[in-house]
Amino acid sequence: MRYRIRQYLAGLLAAALMIAMLPAAAFAEDGAGKDAPAQVQEWIDALPAAEEITEENRSEVQGQLDAIEAAMEEMTEEEKATLDTARYEAASASLSDLSDTNGEGEPGGTETNPDDGSGNDADEDADGGGGHRPR
Repeated sequence: MRYRIRQYLAGLLAAALMIAMLPAAAFAEDGAGKDAPAQVQEWIDALPAAEEITEENRSEVQGQLDAIEAAMEEMTEEEKATLDTARYEAASASLSDLSDTNGEGEPGGTETNPDDGSGNDADEDADGGGGHRPR
């Protein structure tokens, strides 16, 4: 008997946890009390500040930006004009800068003196020598 009660309670708890994991938007009706520009502006305002965007939250911010872009594509030009997109643009630029920066903080992810694999030094002599001279 106790075993059955524990099974039912475990199932009930599992269901409650699953429902709690759902986003609140899943329970909201489309357009429930908010027009599209107000909803998109809320999403823009919820973006982290540009200086708070790091590698750790990069994918989350990219998902937020993608959702905002998708919603903005469905808006008219007049609706888009009502939005304050400064935070959106700053987050987008910061994310772009983050992906253009390599691990050493140099933009572009390129070396200052790349080796093309030919064995020749990048600062080769003017005579076109192979970089090795007999002594």
